[in-house]
Amino acid sequence: MRCLSAILLLILLSSPLRAGDEGTSVAAGTLYNLYLERLNDDRGKAMEYAEEYMRKIGDAGQWTEEDGRVCDDLADYYGAELFQFSKSEQWRLKAMDIYGSLGNDSLVAASEARLAGLYYNQYKYHLALKYAVSSLRYFEEVDDGKSALPVYNILGAVYYMCGDMASAQDYMNRYEELAVELRDSVAMALALNNLAILYSADDTASAHDFLEEAIRICSSTGDTAKLCRIYLNAASIYMAEGNMDAADSCMRSAHSMLIDIDLKGFYHYLKASMLYAYGDPEAAADTVDMAVDIYSHGEFYTAMQLCYLLSNDIYTSLGDTLRAYEALSKYYDVEKEISKVNAVMDLFKYQTELIKQGERERILERARHRALVISGGLLLFMLILLTLYVRLRRSQRLVRQREDELESCRIEREKYEQDMHSKAESLELEKMHKFRTSRLTMEISSKLHELGREAHEPEVRKKIKEICGVIDEIEEEKPWQSVSKYIPDLDHDLMNRLLSHYPNLTVNERRLCALLNMNLSTKEISDITRQSVQSINTARTRLRAKLGLKGENMTIQEFLSQLH
Repeated sequence: MRCLSAILLLILLSSPLRAGDEGTSVAAGTLYNLYLERLNDDRGKAMEYAEEYMRKIGDAGQWTEEDGRVCDDLADYYGAELFQFSKSEQWRLKAMDIYGSLGNDSLVAASEARLAGLYYNQYKYHLALKYAVSSLRYFEEVDDGKSALPVYNILGAVYYMCGDMASAQDYMNRYEELAVELRDSVAMALALNNLAILYSADDTASAHDFLEEAIRICSSTGDTAKLCRIYLNAASIYMAEGNMDAADSCMRSAHSMLIDIDLKGFYHYLKASMLYAYGDPEAAADTVDMAVDIYSHGEFYTAMQLCYLLSNDIYTSLGDTLRAYEALSKYYDVEKEISKVNAVMDLFKYQTELIKQGERERILERARHRALVISGGLLLFMLILLTLYVRLRRSQRLVRQREDELESCRIEREKYEQDMHSKAESLELEKMHKFRTSRLTMEISSKLHELGREAHEPEVRKKIKEICGVIDEIEEEKPWQSVSKYIPDLDHDLMNRLLSHYPNLTVNERRLCALLNMNLSTKEISDITRQSVQSINTARTRLRAKLGLKGENMTIQEFLSQLH
């Protein structure tokens, strides 16, 4: 019962919780829809809904890319429209955390690039450097030149503000080269504007050329905000040179394009400086107060400091000590807000050293990796060569072995052919000798037969006839006897196996087998044995019968080769 009661209690307790979660989800969805609906017609109200939406889902922990984009909208709104950089920074960091939790490296890098710009505007150059380098590393790895372009510009500006002119010029040149490669006219105009600022201290002629070209290019793009910025930068450069007419011309050109508080504040600061230089401190005082009022609507602490310093100089020249003191007091009040600038410079230098050290380590790591790859490749190449060498040596050894076997076979064949040739010559000589002996024997036998016919005494005729029979018998035996001496040399083992299977073979039949085993034809055997072809054929027929060979399926030679 206790278990059942506990389960029921858990169910009752969990139902309100789920209802609460569902209610939060519905409320968040409603706020998100309101944010989307007001985004185009009432951006301020849309941002209020967006902030409320993010607070509602703040504890959910299950982010989506849409939530990150809401944070990006809030960061853009506070940074680019209200110039409240600290709040813009908070939302940008939130967006980066969301993209990081989703594992979207591309959006993380984009957030880092925007953070770098925000930190630059807040004079936190060490953080601007950190996030700019991190985002640039990713953009270069994925070969995203379009996204890398503004990061080069930020790095050039950061190094310029921190006094590292060599690095500043390097990044500005890279920014210009990439802008030309991407055919981005606005970026090319800003690159020329940057180079004009960089060269203004040492090469005024080049700086003027850069400014004129930047104005010409930017005028063709229709981007009035960028063009206004270039005109104001040009005015400040001309004022620093003392060329007030050129500065005034640039100011007049910029006046109709003042679309945000940053440009308006900068314009009135330059105007006040120009009026003060022309000897009109009263108008200058009013103008600089307008600049302070404009800058107070955003987080422009350093710009306001410059205005207070100018205001102090103006009121001092007018003899208004009280207002001059007030301006100086406000300068020091703002100084409290940016008192960490010197520390930031030290952090920037430290951060720069860390980045350079990291780059050196990465270069060394790439070099080590390259060395390992090359060493591995060489080792693999050597192993392949060694394997090929071993196979080649083995192939050569097999070829030599085969060649030796062929040479041995050739020598044995030549020796066999020589033996056969020698035996053939011996047989031919024997044949000639036997032919002569046979002929002489036949003549003797013929004369004895003739003598026997002429003899009158029976006893003499009988003796002569016996002699003639012996001579004929010897003549019949001689051909086989002449061949018999070759038989042991030809195949002695064959004769043993033949006799073991067929012991009833006569001597002449065994001799015939020996000659047939030499692949001699009937005609050749007839010539050697001095027997007729008919006699040899008859002997072969009797031999086939004794060997059990019937029909024409197998010859005596084939039978003898199988017997081997």
